[in-house]
Amino acid sequence: MKNVNIGAGWRKETESGVNFISAKLNNDSHFAIFQNTSKKTDKQPDYNFIMDWETAEKMGLISEYDVKKAAEEAETPGVDGVKTSDIPF
Repeated sequence: MKNVNIGAGWRKETESGVNFISAKLNNDSHFAIFQNTSKKTDKQPDYNFIMDWETAEKMGLISEYDVKKAAEEAETPGVDGVKTSDIPF
């Protein structure tokens, strides 16, 4: 089976000092990968992938859970206290 490089990633840090990977796919979509600092069980993910709402919606990646959570929050959804507006893609 052949593999193909679909994008690239860079280590970065938010203004508040949280380390993450800033990634760009070949279709010019950007997302960030953060360590899941809230993990309590092996069933929970080690990392969370974060993307701006508009792009995720266009790609069909918004779940009913995301819509419900966003309605409960005043600002753009974030993970582990990191808001997407704080991510320097």
